[in-house]
Amino acid sequence: MRSKPRYLQGKQREIFEFGGIEPNPEFNALMKAVDMVHANNIDFLLAVGGGSVLDGTKIVIKRIHHRR
Repeated sequence: MRSKPRYLQGKQREIFEFGGIEPNPEFNALMKAVDMVHANNIDFLLAVGGGSVLDGTKIVIKRIHHRR
C-alpha cells in the first residue's frame, strides 16, 4: 500500500486499496472486494478509473448490504 496522501496525514483513517479490476470483471472478483469491505469495516468507497471500475464499484456497494 502506498503512503497516505498529505491531506490525510495525522488523521485517524486507514486506507485500503483494491486494485486490478479488469475490463468486464467477473462477479467473483468483485465479491473479493465485498469480502474486503466486510473484513475491514470499510465505510467509504472511492472509485478511480474507467467504466469497469465505476460499474464494478456500484455492484460492490449494492452487495455490501447483502451477505452471501
